[in-house]
Amino acid sequence: MHPSEKLVETGEYLPLMEDFYTIQGEGYHTGTPSYFVRIGGCDVGCHWCDVKESWNAALHPPTPVSTIISKAVEATRESGCKTVVITGGEPSTYPMNPLTENLKSSGFLVHLETS
Repeated sequence: MHPSEKLVETGEYLPLMEDFYTIQGEGYHTGTPSYFVRIGGCDVGCHWCDVKESWNAALHPPTPVSTIISKAVEATRESGCKTVVITGGEPSTYPMNPLTENLKSSGFLVHLETS
């Protein structure tokens, strides 16, 4: 097992597919400026999924949670955006506490999109 795989199991690293600033386009929070963190890997395989490219976690590099948080802070600094949406894939496949707790302590409101 590669060392980064062990860190994924603990939630210290996550298979990051992409992260970006945008406007939430779905659900109750439609129209809310948000920073999206898309985690790779899904064991559900919903037929309506619009990001099937996210299903195979092996295609997405294990990324330190600290890097994900730093990028969110930097990307939202000018806009004042305080909402982070964690989506996938299926993010609940992984331990999310290291990411969500650190995002909250950095002043973000965290939304988790899951199947």
